[in-house]
Amino acid sequence: MEIEAVGDRALLVYVGHLDAVHRLWRLLRANPPPGTEEIVAGAETVLVIMRGASDVSAAVAPITSTPAAANETLKPNRFEIPVAYGGFDTGDVSAIGHLTSEDVARRHSEVEYKVAFLGFSPGFAYLAGGDPALRVPRLATPRTSVPAGSVALASEFTAVYPQSTPGGWRIIGRTDVSMFDPSCPEPALLSPGDLVRFQPVDEVGPPPGWRSPAQPSERDRYVRVLEAGPLATIQDDGRIGWAHVGVPRAGVADRRSARLANRLVGNDPSAPLLEATLSGPNLRMGCDRAVAVTGARAVVTVDGMPARLDTALQLRSGSELRIGRYDAGARIYVAFSGGIAMDPVLGSASTDTLSWLGPPPLQDGDQLALGDDHGARPVGPSGDREPTPVPRPGEVITIPARRGPGDKRVGEAGLEALGNSVFDVAATSDRTGVRLSGPLVSVDVRDELPSQGMLAGAVQLPPNGSPIVLLRNHPTTGGYPVAAIVTDDGVDRLAQCRPGVRIRFALQ
Repeated sequence: MEIEAVGDRALLVYVGHLDAVHRLWRLLRANPPPGTEEIVAGAETVLVIMRGASDVSAAVAPITSTPAAANETLKPNRFEIPVAYGGFDTGDVSAIGHLTSEDVARRHSEVEYKVAFLGFSPGFAYLAGGDPALRVPRLATPRTSVPAGSVALASEFTAVYPQSTPGGWRIIGRTDVSMFDPSCPEPALLSPGDLVRFQPVDEVGPPPGWRSPAQPSERDRYVRVLEAGPLATIQDDGRIGWAHVGVPRAGVADRRSARLANRLVGNDPSAPLLEATLSGPNLRMGCDRAVAVTGARAVVTVDGMPARLDTALQLRSGSELRIGRYDAGARIYVAFSGGIAMDPVLGSASTDTLSWLGPPPLQDGDQLALGDDHGARPVGPSGDREPTPVPRPGEVITIPARRGPGDKRVGEAGLEALGNSVFDVAATSDRTGVRLSGPLVSVDVRDELPSQGMLAGAVQLPPNGSPIVLLRNHPTTGGYPVAAIVTDDGVDRLAQCRPGVRIRFALQ
């Protein structure tokens, strides 16, 4: 067992093979070190994400002293999943393996699979141990939508799509078993190490739908969305403790600015608030509230009169708050005293734009219920409540970063290129990650990296050589080498970078 620090709040434990990964993952899940937020199984590793740097150093001893053998209570579960064989790609799979369609169904159903790890989307389990004759490449062009319940193959894995998502796996059948239900105490059917068999059947019904967005209750305390802008969502600190079933933390992209907004109006720092991107929103108050706007720099008006950013504004019922196009930065946060009243999904009211958990993005005309603000004490500006620095297009900013667990795969030449280059923020950036264009960064070791847990701030290097920095709405596992890790403060700053901003990494 080898343990490597990943940034300042995570440990990556290398255990070498899948059985050892599952044993360690189950034992750590049963007895997590104090301060643990997530424990994510990979193909050969276990990622342990902690609350902070002090928790990381204290967690090493409990991990190294973990017993070598699992007890009876940690044994995997067994599942049988009915499948109606005959999918879109059965003919291609037959041709690649020189099989008949009956052979495909028989070979797929006569073996027992082991859940290697979960990722890609909530409840999406990578099942290992299939027949070598069914090892097929992914589609050259992924489908824009794969139906929920599709049973599919890719490389050495098979899987069931829990929801309709884009995907490039080859579909050979379908099932009506629900693989993920956020209303259940354990939302994912499968966990790492569980055992699965597929049972051929003639017919299955449609899989049950699971996406039930949180909805606010009817209240007389509300704010109406006049214009939402390009992307406006409800966010809080995100979903903690579900990365092992493929659910990312998500939550606010720029945590520092969001917490500042909540503090200014007297809320808990993690209370639900509104996050908007690039322009807007425009709102009309349905009650008297303290409101704060933080994050990107923009012209803010209340009833046509200029209003200040980064301070508590006392708005009356009927007042209109309008936010114009942003001069600097990418995201604005609007907090209301009492917070936004929203039923949580898996412990959070946030909109996850990767797996679409939580409430949908806001639209013009939406009405948001507000919570009770009794006891909320708005505060004035203070030196210890500074907003995140936001860059303007054309500005070059320096982001501190540490070497990542993939530094040896990248090599010294690649790391030197990463540290000595200036990159442009690409227009394809989103809440999942900041994509960078410019100089290409080479990678020494190009063979496929076994999937491992990911965390916000990871600087990934895909085969095309253009770095991607993961933000907080990132996939829970990934297979690109991580050359560097950006600090939490750096993640906040990157979340405020729009196309046209330039990035330089200061590697430590």
